[in-house]
Amino acid sequence: MFESALSDSSSSEFKTLANEVTREVNKGYKLRFPETYLRSVVRSFMNGSVIVDLTVVFTNLTVVPNGTVAVETLIQALAAGTTNLNVINSTITSRQTASTAAPTTTTAAPTTTTAAPTTTTAAPTTTTAAPTTTTAVPMTTTAAPTTTTAAPTTTTAVPTTTTAAPTTTTAVPTTTTAAPTTTTAAPTTTTAVPTMTTAAPDSTESPAADEGTLDLSFSLTRTFQSSLSDPTSPAYRVLADEVTREVNKGYRLLFPRTYSRSVVRSFRNGSILVEMILVFQNQTVVPTGVLAEQALQAVLSSGIINLTGLDLSTITATTTTSGGPTLKMTTTTAFCLPIFLTVIKGLLFST
Repeated sequence: MFESALSDSSSSEFKTLANEVTREVNKGYKLRFPETYLRSVVRSFMNGSVIVDLTVVFTNLTVVPNGTVAVETLIQALAAGTTNLNVINSTITSRQTASTAAPTTTTAAPTTTTAAPTTTTAAPTTTTAAPTTTTAVPMTTTAAPTTTTAAPTTTTAVPTTTTAAPTTTTAVPTTTTAAPTTTTAAPTTTTAVPTMTTAAPDSTESPAADEGTLDLSFSLTRTFQSSLSDPTSPAYRVLADEVTREVNKGYRLLFPRTYSRSVVRSFRNGSILVEMILVFQNQTVVPTGVLAEQALQAVLSSGIINLTGLDLSTITATTTTSGGPTLKMTTTTAFCLPIFLTVIKGLLFST
């Protein structure tokens, strides 16, 4: 199960799981690509059961395998036992990116500053009277840690017993005790004021000419009502809001930088056949239909989204316009291939 500590890259839980995942993933890719594969880097862990977002790094762009080969490599390593991770194979997805530098993970070390309490107590001072009869006046001095010499006497730090002669007068011991100075940093408690944010409804605008799209359809095992054929009816609007909200939740998790929104095109009888459009920033970042189908199946299986009655076998995604993902060639020092996979924490084991 997912633990909140896995959201903190500085926690021991995050580091332990990240070390285990990268060690096992590296085994599989180094076996398949011994001369070109460099390493893997965990970017984050997310809830559901535990979604792992990591990057695999190769020596240069020309040797980076395509997404299908990258996914197959990990699945084969898992099947052969080369990589020991309990992974849901259907959730493994990949996309190819180019970066201008190797992935850098910066973890700020937690800093706790507590001023050490300082207690200063002056050593007891006993005054030895000169050969005259001297009665010392009692003195209590509260001050910063200093050494006070009472004139006309000689003050030493060595404890002695002072008896005034030639009378039966006992000199009152002069004790200089600095008031204990305790400096304690006042605890600073910062409580974030809860911010009540009401999410604005998801946009349902039709895709613009410069945006990329995929057609998506699936069946809900629910009773079809004739009012669902009317886009102006309350029943249509309620179901459209539910479907777009849940679909957007899943695709924004897996494609956070490129996914925009979804738009319901129609509901048809059978049980309820949903036809909709997935909208991305532009056509160059639109995933393949197979990847879009696998992504929706993964978030449904892991409970990230909840659409009652959705039949996984009916999920179909097709490209609505020509074109596909492309890479812009630039001068880079490292090339990365992000991998998404879901790990069931608690069933992980290492060799």
